[in-house]
Amino acid sequence: MKKHPKHNESPIRPIRSTVEVALLLITLYSAILTGNWTWFIISAVFVSVAFGARLWTWMSIRKTKKKALLEAGVDIQVPIDILANAIEKSEAIAHQLHKQTGRQCLRMTVNPDRKPNLTDTKLGGAPWWDFNIPYPTDTDGRPMMLVFQINFGQAPKLAPLPESGMLQFFITSDPKNYSYGQNDNWGIEQRNFRVVYHPTVTDMVTHDMVQDFPRCEEHTDTAPVYGEYAIDVVLGEDAINVACPHFTKNFSHAVKELYSDEVQVEDPMDYLTTDFPEGHRDGDETTLLSTPDVYRGYPEESDFQMLGYPRFEQYDYRNDDIKLRSFDTLLLQIPTLEDKSDESDGNRTLWGDCGSARLFISYDDLIRRDFSRVFYETQCY
Repeated sequence: MKKHPKHNESPIRPIRSTVEVALLLITLYSAILTGNWTWFIISAVFVSVAFGARLWTWMSIRKTKKKALLEAGVDIQVPIDILANAIEKSEAIAHQLHKQTGRQCLRMTVNPDRKPNLTDTKLGGAPWWDFNIPYPTDTDGRPMMLVFQINFGQAPKLAPLPESGMLQFFITSDPKNYSYGQNDNWGIEQRNFRVVYHPTVTDMVTHDMVQDFPRCEEHTDTAPVYGEYAIDVVLGEDAINVACPHFTKNFSHAVKELYSDEVQVEDPMDYLTTDFPEGHRDGDETTLLSTPDVYRGYPEESDFQMLGYPRFEQYDYRNDDIKLRSFDTLLLQIPTLEDKSDESDGNRTLWGDCGSARLFISYDDLIRRDFSRVFYETQCY
């Protein structure tokens, strides 16, 4: 994990280096014993110059920040020094939260310049399939359509995900099912959606063999994927965010680590705006404090991932049902993805009103490669 410096309430520390303190003490002790104060004076000058350089650097940074804030076009009603301090604290706490809670994940992006093969990681299109097992069907016996598949043999290795094989996510092709195969009342029965893991992937399957299976791009009224898209997978890092149930606990711990403040924070923005004048704690300035990703609870395109922290348009419904709390691992999160090509003004994926989908699994089931129990849910604005 990337190391981040600790921060005090004030970034200025007259003597903050252990080496500097040791140098002064050693030369002072030597001067007292020998009566020769030369080296003590030299070390004192060195420490003074080092402190002056840090002070000058800090003042330059603060001046630059003030200028940037004034030029940002934000309606700033809070004194600029107070706002700059709050932004600095917000960023320091975000760094500390990354240090405390950072975890590796697989991040995914659409590669518009590559046409995927049957065995590639992709959204939509025809699925690779092992014809030794039955193809998934919904409650009415309709063949399902592929939403997403990942070939672990092509992806970076990240435990506890498999190192090889293929994981696929299907939903119903029912033209009247507008819930993307999601169960009512947050049930986990895979009636109109299916998660399938193939331990082995071969090249024996051809396009002709799977061409009759329904595809999302053929059911654009009810399907969340509008084409077949190759997906690039890289190893990434994620940290806790405000949508996570233990965020405030971790935020309070970060504050204690950085500032030695014993506080139980209920609302991070309330804490960060403590010094704001009354009546100005909900203004435009708070948007400047929430720039780091840890303060964003809603999904964006960069949150197309596996094993990181979930984000929600509305709420984490696992909090309302004790039976769902065992689904503690984010198996997959697919947000709405825009098609940013010149010839398009639409989307590649769309879950309701610019929403997202998540698959959760228990860590133990993932270790066992048991994908029969998965909590699937979608949300939108």
